[in-house]
Amino acid sequence: MIFCSKETSLQRLAAVRQHVPAGGALWIIHEPNVNYLSGYEGHEASLLVTEDNAYLITDFRYTEIAEKQAASCQLLVIARERLPKFVARNVLEMGLTKLAFEQDALSYGDYRALAEDLAGKVELLPLSDAVEPLRMVKDEAEMTLLRHACSCTDKVFDAICGIIKPGMTEMEIANELYYQIGKLGCDSSFDAIIASGPNGSLPHAVPQADKVVKSGEMITLDFGCAFRGYHADMTRTISVGQPSQQMKQIYDIVLESHLAGVAATRPHITGKELDAVCRDIIVAAGYGDNFGHGTGLGIGLEIHEAPRVSLTGEIVLKPGHCITIEPGIYLPGIGGVRIEDSVLVTETGGESLFTAPKDLIIL
Repeated sequence: MIFCSKETSLQRLAAVRQHVPAGGALWIIHEPNVNYLSGYEGHEASLLVTEDNAYLITDFRYTEIAEKQAASCQLLVIARERLPKFVARNVLEMGLTKLAFEQDALSYGDYRALAEDLAGKVELLPLSDAVEPLRMVKDEAEMTLLRHACSCTDKVFDAICGIIKPGMTEMEIANELYYQIGKLGCDSSFDAIIASGPNGSLPHAVPQADKVVKSGEMITLDFGCAFRGYHADMTRTISVGQPSQQMKQIYDIVLESHLAGVAATRPHITGKELDAVCRDIIVAAGYGDNFGHGTGLGIGLEIHEAPRVSLTGEIVLKPGHCITIEPGIYLPGIGGVRIEDSVLVTETGGESLFTAPKDLIIL
């Protein structure tokens, strides 16, 4: 599977050059943006884009792989210098007079060091969202990687359902998840959320080594496989033994909300409008105050990226956007339910990238 071909990289670099100031350069620092533009899949790199060239900056540890993967870029190897000083020196040697940079990715300390070396010689221009709008729309190669990550996530869920039993701790379940993810040649998209019983009311619960799963408890499993940098994100809530009538009722409400959201996913709808589809069902059932987060967000090279599906999501969805639909209800001291799919926006609607069942599984 191709992460990013040389031709694709050149096209992306051409698109981002609209942000390169005349007579200057754009310094890309945020790692997913560096990867997206250059085709380099490693770490410890940044990208200096001028009007005519692109320079991948890394050190000796990564030069060999960078030469192979970032064929569209010239390589600048840093040694015995801090990164801001290295960038400043190269900008001056190139005779540039302006340097735009990703303000949300540069630390204050590094900014001060850069400003000191360039003072009176190069104008610094802070910039946001130079690359992120390009990343929102996935091309065919990206869709292939996302589909593979989601297929692996389906397999992990099927495997973990055959492993979970009463008496296991949340931490034991998390470790089994990580093992199954690794067996498939993937990384974990993020630190898995394993929330059993009352812990289910915590949307971002951390697996506990001393929380034992009991019969009759529900477990929320929020996890995903990452493959070649592209992330899957799934949540399923299952029950170990028969759940209470209250929890079963909550499950049915969340499932209705989730299915409605997937069905409503399509081009030309805003994230705010899609959020309302899911939220209105939960509000009508009397649990509006127990659904405090957004319905979803974009996924790709990051697990949290644009576009957002929330009360403030103004971006209009387009074919190629990949989002999550993840409504939930959380009852403090009792438990919670969340159901989530990664959904690709197509020309005609939304394509769920998972096949894992959504009807309540009782182990």
